[in-house]
Amino acid sequence: GGSVADGGVCRVGWTYPNTEYERLRFAVFCDLHRQGFVMTGGIKFGADMLAYPGDPSLYHAQFTVRPLLPGEALNPMLLKAVARGSHAARKHVLLAFYAEGEAALGKSVWLSPLGSQLPRIKYLSLAPEAGFGANA
Repeated sequence: GGSVADGGVCRVGWTYPNTEYERLRFAVFCDLHRQGFVMTGGIKFGADMLAYPGDPSLYHAQFTVRPLLPGEALNPMLLKAVARGSHAARKHVLLAFYAEGEAALGKSVWLSPLGSQLPRIKYLSLAPEAGFGANA
C-alpha cells in the first residue's frame, strides 16, 4: 500500500467517458488523433474541438468539430450560425457521428478508455461555397 511517493500504487476511479455523448466525443477525438490531427478545445468558435493539421503553435486549426448523437436534431439556424462563425475564422465545420450501426455496439466497447476497439466515425465537412482562396 503506502503513498505514491513511497512507491505505492495510486488507484483512481476513472469515469470518463461515461455518458453516450462523452463516448462519442472520445471516439471522435481518438479517430481524428489517429489521422494525425492535434485536438484542442473549441468553445471559442462554438464547437467542441478544434482540429489542427499539426502543432497548434505552428498551424491554424483546419476544422471546428461538432459530434452529433444518433437521432439528434440539427437546428438549421444553429447550423447556419456555427458555419458562419467557423467560416469567418477560415475554418471548415466538421460534423462527426457514428458510422451506421456503430452506436449499437454498446458500452462493452468502452471497457477501457484507452482500448483499441472504438466505434467507426463518419464526417460531414461544411465549407463556404466560394472557398477561402484569394478570389473568395
